[in-house]
Amino acid sequence: MEGQGTWSHRYDGVSNANESIPESDVFYSLNVLLGLARLPDQGAATRWDPKKMLGQLGEQMLGLPVRPYAFGMAMWASHDLGEELPGSTLDACRRLLKDESAWPGFKAQDLGLLLSGASMLSEHQDRSWREATERLFAYIRSELDGGSSGLFHDSATGARRTLVTYATNVYSTLACFHFGEAFEDQDAIERALRCVNALARAQGPHGEWPWFYQSTTGKVLDPYQVYSVHQDGMAPAYLHHAVAHGH
Repeated sequence: MEGQGTWSHRYDGVSNANESIPESDVFYSLNVLLGLARLPDQGAATRWDPKKMLGQLGEQMLGLPVRPYAFGMAMWASHDLGEELPGSTLDACRRLLKDESAWPGFKAQDLGLLLSGASMLSEHQDRSWREATERLFAYIRSELDGGSSGLFHDSATGARRTLVTYATNVYSTLACFHFGEAFEDQDAIERALRCVNALARAQGPHGEWPWFYQSTTGKVLDPYQVYSVHQDGMAPAYLHHAVAHGH
């Protein structure tokens, strides 16, 4: 969406129109920047300037009701693009990372992406940032661990705590890998691999990844169809790490 400087929440092929939800546009645009960062030229050959867009999105998100996970994605994109976030955006990330009283109200995707982004930026921040990142991992390990199932809970409290999605486990697993690699923490790596194995056991006969699970038992509650976002985006995101660690 050229006028807004973002990609849309969704493109409707039937009406040939963009569906725009500003706070969602920002998050999915950060996803696109993360993808462009994977290219050898970091997207320099495209008609967009990913590093400039990161700054614009960082400022834009401060005035929108974005979920905490969007700030985690912004930190991740900042790391991979090698571009600093605006100071005000980084300050907002710092507040989310240090306000432990807010964490019980966060979902696993919020906590996971915050941990991923903070782990990546930790070496460039002061000691208090690194200490807060370590406390966040300890919180996830304590409050979201589903036990013998190998899966993660969706949140620390609430009725939906044990009704978890594939995304719940993808972002929690990625967070453990990112933290473990940044802090050389083998416990975090092993915790991630337990979830990788649990998800693999639940995979369908055609390679499909289920959507809903019971986190305490590992039981599949929603056998999903083969879906390109799962097959080509979410699964490879953590499987690359898993293979590097012997899976």
